[in-house]
Amino acid sequence: MPRDNIFTIILNFIFKDLVLDILNFPVWWYGKGLKERWRFLVKNIKEANRRTALVLWLKNLFTPMYGYYDIWSRLISFFMRLVLLPFKFIFFYLWSAFYFSIFLFYFFLPFLAAFMILRSY
Repeated sequence: MPRDNIFTIILNFIFKDLVLDILNFPVWWYGKGLKERWRFLVKNIKEANRRTALVLWLKNLFTPMYGYYDIWSRLISFFMRLVLLPFKFIFFYLWSAFYFSIFLFYFFLPFLAAFMILRSY
């Protein structure tokens, strides 16, 4: 087997590493990369739900706190949860919107980069 000279090594590098990577970029970005970003989005929205305990608060809206079952404890517990739920909804919405905007930014980043490159000419 003959030894490769520097010319064939350079051509091999240019073709395999540069040209094929550039051609493979959109496939990876909108294939595996987008799938990874989607998993990241779903994981963080689930984490926001866990942090706010929104579903848990909605399930226990009519359950009295601290195990007191008289009418005043039920009313205080209901209105206490009713006051806190809008803040939990707002926090959950802002958290989810932030991560969804990161996902959209990832999705449109190549278009934005291409637009900025074309605009510079």
